[in-house]
Amino acid sequence: MRITIYFLFILCLVCGSGFAQQGVHDTTSRKNDSMRNAALDRQSQELQRLKAAHEEDSLRKVQLQAELSSLKSTDNLKKAELLGELKTIRSGDSLRRISQRRQVDSLKRFVKGFPVKPFFDTLFVIYSKQGSFTA
Repeated sequence: MRITIYFLFILCLVCGSGFAQQGVHDTTSRKNDSMRNAALDRQSQELQRLKAAHEEDSLRKVQLQAELSSLKSTDNLKKAELLGELKTIRSGDSLRRISQRRQVDSLKRFVKGFPVKPFFDTLFVIYSKQGSFTA
């Protein structure tokens, strides 16, 4: 008789805890979070694309400057052409920087950041989940 009571008691505990795990799921917060994550991924990819274009232009700029320094003073036509190309790269770089700043500001407004709190004091907020993958 005593074993039966213990068995029923344990059965009630197990069944009660099993039903406690079932509940109403909060789909709206999941949907909002997934939308924010999608926006974060999309903007992060765009920022990575801009970074790659910046690196490519930097390499091209170094190459053009090396060509410019190796030219003789009599090659004025070639110098003017190289200086024009350098000017085009610089203006494109400044426009890219403005676009990148605009996207970062948009990212900060739309996506919730991840605060860095080592000793219960927020040092800064990270808006990208990439971490050291870009380093």
